[in-house]
Amino acid sequence: LSLIAQTSAFSNLIVICSMSKIFRIPGLRTGYLCADPDVIDNLMRYYQPWSVNALSQAATVHILENPQIIEPFLEMTRSFVQTEKQIFQDAFGGGCYDESGGCYLTSGGKVKLKIYPAQTYFLLAKLIGDMKSKDLCKLLGEHKILIRDCSNFHGLSDQFVRFSLRDRKTNLKLVEILQQLI
Repeated sequence: LSLIAQTSAFSNLIVICSMSKIFRIPGLRTGYLCADPDVIDNLMRYYQPWSVNALSQAATVHILENPQIIEPFLEMTRSFVQTEKQIFQDAFGGGCYDESGGCYLTSGGKVKLKIYPAQTYFLLAKLIGDMKSKDLCKLLGEHKILIRDCSNFHGLSDQFVRFSLRDRKTNLKLVEILQQLI
């Protein structure tokens, strides 16, 4: 689900899209911005002429000039992410959904984690109970699984973490450890 089409209807809407994660080129830090033309004109006053290096430019051009390769890759990635999210949620009995679409992950019938709906492979979760984000990050780190502590995200607290889905084996290891913890 993209808000890009809405930028023509809302002059104050800016959509920033990273190409770094989806195309597995995180070191290149490339992406694009969509907004009302007046907003873009205003932003261009602060634009640095060499804000993207030559390698990033070459990778971006290659991606954009090869839709016959990129489109199947994107579709396969979307399918993979949906499947992995479903497996992740099903491992906790499927949970139950509230009015926000959030999924409560349970183990042994006791709610401990709320996963918020997402269109990406990042899953924002709220810890229910006494455990804090730094504690969960530390516990998972001891199992060589790193998650994002979201306590420094504006509007969130020390009850929020972000999981990044990986390959099936790593995702199932995360599920197994979480089931032991909750």
